[in-house]
Amino acid sequence: MVTVPNAEFSKSMPLPPGILRELLQLVATAVLLLNDTGKIIFANRYAVALLKNEHLEGRSFKEYFALEDQNILFPNILYVAKREGFYEGEAMLYPFQGDPLLVHLCFNSFVLDTKQQLFVVTCQNISEFKRLERSLREAKHLVFLGQMLSDMAHQVRNPILVIGGLAKRLRENPDKIAAYTSAITYQCERLEKLLKALEEFVHLPRPRFERISVAEVLTFVSRKFRLEIMGDNPELKIVLAPGVEDVYFYTDIYLLARALVQIIQNSLEAHQDKGLNDPVEFKVWNSETHIFFEIRDFGEGLNQETLPYLFNPFFTTKPGHLGMGLTLAQRIIEELDGYCEIVSLKDPTVLRVSFPLDRRRPERKKLLS
Repeated sequence: MVTVPNAEFSKSMPLPPGILRELLQLVATAVLLLNDTGKIIFANRYAVALLKNEHLEGRSFKEYFALEDQNILFPNILYVAKREGFYEGEAMLYPFQGDPLLVHLCFNSFVLDTKQQLFVVTCQNISEFKRLERSLREAKHLVFLGQMLSDMAHQVRNPILVIGGLAKRLRENPDKIAAYTSAITYQCERLEKLLKALEEFVHLPRPRFERISVAEVLTFVSRKFRLEIMGDNPELKIVLAPGVEDVYFYTDIYLLARALVQIIQNSLEAHQDKGLNDPVEFKVWNSETHIFFEIRDFGEGLNQETLPYLFNPFFTTKPGHLGMGLTLAQRIIEELDGYCEIVSLKDPTVLRVSFPLDRRRPERKKLLS
């Protein structure tokens, strides 16, 4: 916090003198001067242009925040700036006209020798930067799709060549119609599964985040694997930490359920291939900040050589499988701001997925003062 001599400001109204006002008008970013309650007492021309209002002075700066942020975020910003002398962060502002803006805010606190507290605020519009960031992510996704297209061409070419060869043999050996048509049908079904998996991956919907309980997620999983969970010798066992069903977090429950189903199904297949009797374990627990979903199986396991390719499209160590299940699951987890990791390669193989309980910053959750 800085103490400013009274000579720098008018005693009657804490506004910058003429020369300082002119200098602030030249600063190529939005600058506002606020009193200790957040009322605007000066705004340079860039601030006027940013908020699209020529009559900013005398208005409360919080009017340009979303309603929920007016009640929590804005008071917290003032509280932190008063206590620490500085606050820096992002916020959505709503100009007098036009579309909302995502801005980078810097609050600096100053105290006059009359004990009056002021805030110098700079606002930088970062909406364009965020759009560029999204474009880069999309470009990265397009590169990934390009690589996948190359792999897909190989995946599609093989069944087509097999079908063509079988059709030729069928024409030459019509007496073997049953065997050849059965093989052709199998290859056609494989092609159909491949195209369906690709369509599901490419046309994944945007997440719609909402506050849901762990119990709701477990309901989806339990319904999908009802037969595997039931019975005297269940193939799937759900292990819950005490009270975890009542934990709430922000996610898209439908997308999350799809990802968990893919991972659990992969582990169940590993167990079935090895003929194991012990069930796959689906463990759920939470910390103060995160929720964790962990899938444990005692199948063939993984090794360091195959680990880097585990989530690649079409990578599989199982004959007859497409290798798209974990690829889709990882993409969904990334879209939901989660994290996926292999914490044990073998005996058991453990894959852990984690998500933050609350995607909001602490100053947006509750009043700090």
